Amino acid sequence: MHIRLANNQDSVDILRWRNDLTTRKMSLDGSKISKSNHDSWYKKSLKSKNCIIYIGENDKKKVGMCRFDYSLSSNSSTISINLNPSLRGKGFANELLKSCIEQYIHLKNVDLIAKVKIENKASLKIFKNASFFTESVNKNEVVLVLPFLPLKFEEVTISHADKLYALLKNRKHSISHQKLPSPKEHKEFIKNNPYLDWFIVIHKKPIGAFYIQKDNSIGINIDSKCSFPHYLSQVFQYISKNFEPAKSQASLVPDHFYLNTSSKNKEIIKIYKMLGMEEIQVSHKLPNII
Repeated sequence: MHIRLANNQDSVDILRWRNDLTTRKMSLDGSKISKSNHDSWYKKSLKSKNCIIYIGENDKKKVGMCRFDYSLSSNSSTISINLNPSLRGKGFANELLKSCIEQYIHLKNVDLIAKVKIENKASLKIFKNASFFTESVNKNEVVLVLPFLPLKFEEVTISHADKLYALLKNRKHSISHQKLPSPKEHKEFIKNNPYLDWFIVIHKKPIGAFYIQKDNSIGINIDSKCSFPHYLSQVFQYISKNFEPAKSQASLVPDHFYLNTSSKNKEIIKIYKMLGMEEIQVSHKLPNII
């Protein structure tokens, strides 16, 4: 999906999307907006440094818009999203939201706040899929927040056993085990730490972990709800700044770090490509021959 800044030519479409009957029913303010009021607001918004409006396009068709309104007093931005009514139900909303967030955080690395009408189940699902968590609920609206504090990294010790196990249980894709180990087995594994380096990744709470092995391979487990490129980019930057690849050995150890990834984890592979990572090999498992 292509993301760009809104311009004067988008005004008519944005007003049409906003005044769509379904949009109005699911909005906190369901009133119909007049063209004159919209034109005045839109003109001010495009000039404002505190308002950013993105348009998502797919095959040159406008998918929808995403708006960010920055508040200096709270040092946060309110985010809202609206799809082109003719493209609802086609799976564009999640990608539009995540892609626009990725663009915006390079401008302002602040907490994002979404206010959604409590009956708007579709929007609530979209924001929660993008890792927003519910901060408060009242009679009419749900307030969701996505914090953007820098990630923290802690070297794994036995004290992290429960947190690591919780992450392991929630893991959707695995290449290291087919059967979940018991908590006791997991603690024993941590005690016998087979990795060269092993760190837990924290964003207010643990969201994943990574390890580096002697053959320069890297394993990463990030909660699928937190698989944003900016999270993974911070992990890779941390590794690059703090670790050096082991000396290469012909046919055993390459001269660079490399990632092992489940072929089923399509979303993470897509993000790796987005971050400029090159695919260097594909592994296949031989069937059991009796």
